[in-house]
Amino acid sequence: MTAVLWLMRRFDVSEDLIGDLVEQWRGSRSSIWLWRQTLDAIAHAVGVAIGRNARSAAMVALVSFVALLVWLESTWALYLWATKNWVVPIIRGLDAFGHPVHQAVVTQRLVLWTWLTLRSIGVGVLWCLGAGIVGRCAANHRSASFAVVSLVAQLPLVLWWGVPLWRNAIVYIGHEAAHPMDVQLVALTALVLFGMPLAAFAAGLSARGRELHALDDCRWRMRPRSKP
Repeated sequence: MTAVLWLMRRFDVSEDLIGDLVEQWRGSRSSIWLWRQTLDAIAHAVGVAIGRNARSAAMVALVSFVALLVWLESTWALYLWATKNWVVPIIRGLDAFGHPVHQAVVTQRLVLWTWLTLRSIGVGVLWCLGAGIVGRCAANHRSASFAVVSLVAQLPLVLWWGVPLWRNAIVYIGHEAAHPMDVQLVALTALVLFGMPLAAFAAGLSARGRELHALDDCRWRMRPRSKP
């Protein structure tokens, strides 16, 4: 019940409708019915919010797409640059100036393993962070419906990066003896396909939640107080 009320209020569902649904649920309705009605009410509220602010919604979608695209491309370019200038010379046994140096094979393998792990986990987490920041900015000082707009705008980029990763990762799922690099690829795929949308949506709801808490606090301070 708490989650249902929290979600409907985040999306500005009318209090009258919330009260009606809660009353029917306490009567003879099931929890499944309540969740179905909640999702329908949220979908209607999102449609109304976007319809009333079509221009703002279009701007949010455009900015969300461009911002996430810049974030993805820049972080990936930075990773490739660091790989070329820092990691590859170490693996090849070169110093910072390109001079050959003696390095143990164990050290080279450790550097390679750490860097590949950073690619699968670190880069994936950075992309989730970027999606969350974009989603939070989209919903900040606005209805949580704009978090949905931002999420939909980000989905093409998620699929653009995630589907090729998934095609490569699906080959290794189910192997009896999976290589550690295969596990890293699966982890990166999961972060892109599932982590990024969840981060964008959760961050958007979080931004709206802070605004509502501030509004509730303001109402509490302004309420009339009984005389002692």
